[in-house]
Amino acid sequence: MQKNIKLKFKRLYDLNNHKGYINFLKILFNHIFDQIIAIGYIYKMNLSDIKYVPENKKFEFRIMNRSDLDIIKTNYQNEFNEKEYFDVLSKLNKSKVDCFLVKKDENICGYFSLAYGRSESELEKKYLNVEKNGYIFGDYVFDKYRGKKIQQFSAYQRLCLLKEKKYETVTCNIKRNNIPSIKTYEKLGFQKYLIKYHFKFGDFMKSKDHYKIIK
Repeated sequence: MQKNIKLKFKRLYDLNNHKGYINFLKILFNHIFDQIIAIGYIYKMNLSDIKYVPENKKFEFRIMNRSDLDIIKTNYQNEFNEKEYFDVLSKLNKSKVDCFLVKKDENICGYFSLAYGRSESELEKKYLNVEKNGYIFGDYVFDKYRGKKIQQFSAYQRLCLLKEKKYETVTCNIKRNNIPSIKTYEKLGFQKYLIKYHFKFGDFMKSKDHYKIIK
């Protein structure tokens, strides 16, 4: 009897080790895969189909200016580096792009972008009137303000702005492992309609994007 019990425990131990090994291989494979191919989803919504109005928790939403950018650089040095600074600065100088921020109690909680008359890919021109399409991108909520539905609030404000400007549709690109953003935009009424495969070849070859329609 004691021998049988030991045998059962050994089999259970071997099974757990086997499962652990399989899980390790899956994690390793996914890590290598993500270094070569980044997968994202292109979401689309008609602006007449907004499903959800988020609660306003006394957030302020407004256009960002250069002085706001300098404040972000000073206050969030661990999250906002030189590259990001100049990336946002370039957006501030573009004619068909607006950058926004969300504040609460005079504190900047995050920054967000919106492009007018733009799409993610040439393929979308078959399915969209690009001139009447808005493109939401560049969402970032600072660490200490996450979990407070700030992204949801900012997304809704940008939808309302597009609607006021008589745009018809809106799209956004979300990485497949960005579950919080996927939940946020799906709750508002966005639907997945394209898969984006971004092939990363390193410095020796130009990266390429490939799109596939979701039927």
